[in-house]
Amino acid sequence: MCGESPLKTPDGTLAEMLFKTCDELNRLVEVDARDSSGRTPLQVAVKNLQPELVDILLKRGADVSCFVFLLPGYFEGAHELEYYDEQFKLDLASRALTIFEHLEKAGYDPRNDTLIVMKFFEEQKLFQQSVDLDEPYKDEPEVDEAGRPVLRRKTALHQLARDGYSFIIHDLFEIYDRFDVNYVDEDGYTHFHAACISGCANFVQKFLERGQDPDCIVTKTGDSALHLALRYGYDHVSELLLKNGANPNSVNKKGLTPLHVLCKRTHDDKSVERYFEINDENNQTLRINAQDKEGNTPLHYTLKYMDYCYHQVIELLLRRGASPNLADGNGLTTLHVMSWKGYSDLALKLFEICDDRNQTVQIDALDNLGRTPLHFALNWGWPKWAELLLRRGANPNLASVGGLTPLHFICHDRNFKQVDDLAKMFFKICDEKHQLVDIDAKDFLGRTPLDLAVQNLWPDVVVTLLNRGADLSNFAFPSENCFVENYDPEEDSWIVKLQLTSRVLDVVECLKGKGYELDQGDALKIMKFVKKFKMFKKSVEVDENWYRNEELQMKKITVMSSSPLSLYDLIDLPSEEVARRVTHAYFNDFPSNMWTLPIKYHEVFLGRLCEKLTRKFFRGWALVFFLETTRYRLPILCCEMIIEQLKNEDLTRLCLAATTQSDDGSEKNAIKRHNPRPARTRKVPKKLHDYVFIHASASGYIRRIEILRARAHHRS
Repeated sequence: MCGESPLKTPDGTLAEMLFKTCDELNRLVEVDARDSSGRTPLQVAVKNLQPELVDILLKRGADVSCFVFLLPGYFEGAHELEYYDEQFKLDLASRALTIFEHLEKAGYDPRNDTLIVMKFFEEQKLFQQSVDLDEPYKDEPEVDEAGRPVLRRKTALHQLARDGYSFIIHDLFEIYDRFDVNYVDEDGYTHFHAACISGCANFVQKFLERGQDPDCIVTKTGDSALHLALRYGYDHVSELLLKNGANPNSVNKKGLTPLHVLCKRTHDDKSVERYFEINDENNQTLRINAQDKEGNTPLHYTLKYMDYCYHQVIELLLRRGASPNLADGNGLTTLHVMSWKGYSDLALKLFEICDDRNQTVQIDALDNLGRTPLHFALNWGWPKWAELLLRRGANPNLASVGGLTPLHFICHDRNFKQVDDLAKMFFKICDEKHQLVDIDAKDFLGRTPLDLAVQNLWPDVVVTLLNRGADLSNFAFPSENCFVENYDPEEDSWIVKLQLTSRVLDVVECLKGKGYELDQGDALKIMKFVKKFKMFKKSVEVDENWYRNEELQMKKITVMSSSPLSLYDLIDLPSEEVARRVTHAYFNDFPSNMWTLPIKYHEVFLGRLCEKLTRKFFRGWALVFFLETTRYRLPILCCEMIIEQLKNEDLTRLCLAATTQSDDGSEKNAIKRHNPRPARTRKVPKKLHDYVFIHASASGYIRRIEILRARAHHRS
């Protein structure tokens, strides 16, 4: 706030607002805080010649006893004013004197620092001229040898107009009142341009009356006065320029016409309609389909630069002849942009207008990556848009440059809750139109829609694809890394992790229902995927009956709005029953009032639910791994008794150890020595530690079973 120059902070309004707000909140503001350079706000305000702010700080108790000018050349470099007029410099000098008055009233003795202020005055050459303060200052241009005004000059008016200080421009034109003299700076920016971007229509008129060209160009950017007036929102100035012959089709260095600028700036259909009306009155034909250097038409800008696109502007452009089929530099047509933003209602209007004008809309136009509007609608999750495009004849099998078909896009993302409905809608419309869908199409990575649906854990989509005849014969279960590439085990919430766990189990059931047989490698991928979420640790960190402490509260929280089952009932059910009752659909209606439980139990509850949910799967596959580990030397019943004693996290370790894999998935290669040297005692490798631990525990159970068998035999 204090660091702004006087050109950018004309008063202390922001400071007053800050102090007022802090007073209302009973918060203390440190007025003497120092920045990294050791400066206080008061010193910065003085350096930047802000008398109003200095006065506010002093009234708020800023300490003047420690105030010092930091350098002899205190104001050096603070204000680059060589191109400003004397009146403006006098204003700054007045600020400096006012600041010294404030400091003196607050008890500061400025006598020792008078030299600093005088040096500042001298640097600005204020002592070299005598100005009659009773007479208003008027600019007198310098003249060349021929007596003509020298127009190449940068003034305060140039800078302040471009910085947006339109409230000062009117006063400055009282100084620069020679409208036959249009000063131009090094960028080709003139006083005429300054009047246009400040909305000073009366001064624009004076320039025009004295022969100023309405198409005067800023040489650096190529902008005309009409470009500038429209960009800054002064429609009355743009109307004045047009009535005085300004070219409505002039192009700047970016290829933008004034209509591009207008459509990029406004969603007001009245402004756009009036712009067309003025040009109609002037018998000027607008290049409504002009494309800038990035290929954008005014219609593109209208769509791209509005959070909500008003139908009237689009309708006006379309009825005036705007083409919806022109593509920008990325190959995006009007339909692509609409599909990206989801303007389905607007699309209905577009098709209606184009039908009235007998204009064909390219429904399957391809962008530079080979994507159609249908690809965009499905990728961004706009079901109404996708349905409209399909009913208008969009091809359901066109593939992008990467080989992705519309069905791939449906299955590709995890972020849209309506993905299941998208798939059903897609097939329903294709059936109605008797269109055959290539359900086993492969992208350039060899992935089918079924591969992506499994990878992204969409069980309902998997069922839909399988019912539609997706080929399972060449299906390969994805690795755990493919599962987690779209998920962050560290960032995702516990409820999301639990939902994903449920979904992966449901996907497995869907595949098994259609004849797919999981092998040990597939099972291990699933175990490692669930293990990465670290859900099991929370389930063992509290007492087994922890939930009974919150029994009354949990009994009030029903699992689903349509079910009388409470969280208490759910957590007390056997694992097999939990696995049967809880599917991925359960989490779509997860009880929001669960969070009325003490927060310390949230993760515990979800961890315990995950343990029960996955118990059947983990226990079944751990038994297979354990039987192989023991080389089937124990009866299955004994192995089941051992497995039953272990938690899911231990079962995962057992399976990993049984396949000689560490937790990070690296393989353990067995090396046999044929060296006759005596074996040396070696430390057990770290990656085998878990296996040794599990095996030792299992050996203890086996020994107990053998003792029980011996006793039973002895009694008989």
